Amino acid sequence: MGKFYLNVPYNEKDIAKRKGARWDQDKKKGFVPENIDSLAFIKWVTELNPENNYNLYSEHYFIGECMDKCWNCKKNILLYTF
Repeated sequence: MGKFYLNVPYNEKDIAKRKGARWDQDKKKGFVPENIDSLAFIKWVTELNPENNYNLYSEHYFIGECMDKCWNCKKNILLYTF
């Protein structure tokens, strides 16, 4: 799994570091090491900011696929979910 990058304001960098965040010198961003629970850093994940209307978070996502009949035309169609 790749690095989970954060957008930590400079004045909160010490808080993130105490929680286990590390610094990626090349990207100039903090990240969550693989052995640390990333939920502790959710406030610094831009994509999960309340203004973005996201309300789903998970360490892993799965895509499901199945075949079913269309309610309208009755033909077999592929359905996807995650």
